[in-house]
Amino acid sequence: MYALAAEAIEPSAPSLTATGGQPEIPYCFVLDDDYRVVMAGPANAVDPFGSLYGDDAAPDALPGPIDRAVRAMTSSWRASRTAGSNAAVVSGFRVIVAPLNGESGRRMAVFVERHL
Repeated sequence: MYALAAEAIEPSAPSLTATGGQPEIPYCFVLDDDYRVVMAGPANAVDPFGSLYGDDAAPDALPGPIDRAVRAMTSSWRASRTAGSNAAVVSGFRVIVAPLNGESGRRMAVFVERHL
């Protein structure tokens, strides 16, 4: 499945890691227009989303609760040429969506971080 989601980064006061004092990075998914995971990272050995995946989860799908939140937050994107960022808290994680536009069309960035 997918790797570690970091602790939340607050814009005014970043959380610091125990090693190096650097802000932790939220996990990022890039989805295509059909909500399939095209890219994900950063990759680590531990998967904090493991308990959120169903037994029949596809390898290119988000965990169910996160997938449902992303679809709800982006449902108006298909009907509108302007898409905006949005956020929600799901199963203890903050989920942030943002539109990506490029040569191959629109993609979705999904950032997931632990909600403190």
